[in-house]
Amino acid sequence: MKIKGAYVLSTQAQSLEHGFKDLLDEYGLGEIPINEMVDKLMSNTVKDDINMLPPIYSLEFEYQLSSVFVNTVSTKRRYGTRSTSGLTVKVNGEVFFYEKHLENDLWKDQTETYMIEKNDE
Repeated sequence: MKIKGAYVLSTQAQSLEHGFKDLLDEYGLGEIPINEMVDKLMSNTVKDDINMLPPIYSLEFEYQLSSVFVNTVSTKRRYGTRSTSGLTVKVNGEVFFYEKHLENDLWKDQTETYMIEKNDE
């Protein structure tokens, strides 16, 4: 099923697509809260089958990088997801931006809301 206006740019696109469809099924035609959408989709820690991983790094490291949300420790330092964000635009021009980012080992939320001005020329 193709969803008009819904696009995913990620190496974990199938996982994100399934999660997004689950949210659509849950909310139907209702509005999906952006923070819930970001949390449910982008905090997915399910890893890929090790046999499906590309041979770019060692298989162990590729496995650690294979989930949507990455949180691992390499030999040098902690490595992983530092921020996730979502953007919604309503038909009336209302834009809502949500970001969750790591700051001093604590997750913090940031939101911005604004309106797109329509030019009736």
